[in-house]
Amino acid sequence: MSNQDGSRTPPGPKATTLPGHASPYAQPAPHPPNPAHNVPIQQPSPWAAQHQPPGFVPHAPPPGAPPPPGAPAVETNLFKLSFSRALRLRIEPNEVSPRERALLERATPPITVPYLQAFLAWRRSVLFVVALALIPLTILRLHDAAEAGFPEQLQFLVYVPAFAELLLCLVCWYQLKNWTHWRKQRGVLWKTFLVYTAAPFVVFLVPIDSMLQGTPGITEGTQAAALQALKSILAIYALVTLAPKAVSLIAGSIRAGLVTKMLFPGSAGPGWLVVLAAPLYALFVFTLLIVPYQWTGSGWYLGAMIALAISQLVLGRAGYALAKPMTHEDAVARVAKARSTYLVSMIVFAVCLLAALGSLATQVGASTIVSTALMFETNVLLLTLIGSDLVIANLARAHGLTSSTAALAEDATRQLAAFVGQAERQDQGPTA
Repeated sequence: MSNQDGSRTPPGPKATTLPGHASPYAQPAPHPPNPAHNVPIQQPSPWAAQHQPPGFVPHAPPPGAPPPPGAPAVETNLFKLSFSRALRLRIEPNEVSPRERALLERATPPITVPYLQAFLAWRRSVLFVVALALIPLTILRLHDAAEAGFPEQLQFLVYVPAFAELLLCLVCWYQLKNWTHWRKQRGVLWKTFLVYTAAPFVVFLVPIDSMLQGTPGITEGTQAAALQALKSILAIYALVTLAPKAVSLIAGSIRAGLVTKMLFPGSAGPGWLVVLAAPLYALFVFTLLIVPYQWTGSGWYLGAMIALAISQLVLGRAGYALAKPMTHEDAVARVAKARSTYLVSMIVFAVCLLAALGSLATQVGASTIVSTALMFETNVLLLTLIGSDLVIANLARAHGLTSSTAALAEDATRQLAAFVGQAERQDQGPTA
C-alpha cells in the first residue's frame, strides 16, 4: 500500500470493524473533564507550616486511599462517635472518618489541611451532643414553667428563658448541616447564644412589687407576708437559673483556651486566657456557694469549694506553663498532665454540689435541680465550641498587622525590652 508521500506500508492484518464496535486501531476517546481535578488545593499558611509537628503531612490523603492506622472504617454510629469526641478537648487528624473527610474536601472552598479537618469534625460532634442535650433540657424548662405556680403577671419570668432554650435547640439542629462552613456557622451560633444567655438576665431585671399590686388572693392583712414568701421563691429560682449560665461562661472560656492552645501551640494568648479565667472561676463559684453554706451549714458546700479550688489551682499552673510558644507535642503533654488531677477534683466538686443542692429540691422541685445541672454541662460544652471560635478569630485579627500597627507593635516591643532590662539591672544591684 502506497502512502501519499510514495512510501509503502508493510503488509499486516486487515482491520475489521464489526457493526456497533469501534475500530481496534482507533484512538481512545478522551476522558470527559472532571471538575474535581480543577479544584485548587488549600495550602497551609506559612505560620502554620512553621508550627506543625515533625513528620506532619500538610495535605489529606487522596480520594480512594486507605485510611491511616487508628481511623474509623466508616461513620456507623454518629451518636457514639460524637459523645466520645465531645468529652475531649481535641481529636487527631487520623480520627476523622472517611465520610467526614470527603465532605470537607467537597466544601467550598475545599478543606484539606488535616488539623483543620480534625477541628471541624470535633466541632460537629460537640454541636451534635449539645443539640441532643437541649431536647430534654427544653422539655424540662417548659414543664417547670407550666408547674411553677407563679401569678399570671409573673409567668414571663419562666416562659421567656424556656422559649429562649427552645430557640437555641432549633438553631443547633439546623446548623448541624453547615458544619463544613465554619465562618457561617459560628456567626449564627454566636448571635443565638447571646439571645439565649441574655433572656433570663433581662426578665429578672423587672421589679415584681408593682406588678403584684392588686393580685387576687393577697389581701391587705396578708400582703406583706405573701410578698415576702413569693420574693424568696423567686430569688431561689433566679439563683438556680442565672448562676449556671454565669459560671459556665468562665468554665467554657477555660476549655476554649485549652482547645485553642493545642490547635495553635505557637500562640501564647490561649494560655494567658486560662491563667486569668481559672482564679476568677474559683472566686465566682466560692461567692455563690458561701451564702447557702452559711445558711444551711452543710459540709457538702465546703467540700465543693475545696475541690473546686484545687482543680482551678492545677489548671492555673498549667495555663501559666502554656502561656508561651511551644511545639504541638509539648502543648498536648502539658494539658494531659494537668487534666487527670483536674478531672478528679471536678468530679468531687460535682458530687458534693449535687448532694448540697438536694436540700433545695423540696423548695424548687427535683426537675429544676436536674435541669440546672444539665443546663450547666450543656452551656460548658457550647461555650467551649463558641469560645474557641472567638479565640481563633481574634488570634487571626491580632496577626493582621498593617503598616501603622506594625510600627506600633515594634515600638511596644522595644519599650517592653527596655523595661524588662531596667528591672533586671535593678534586681542585680550595682556592679563593681
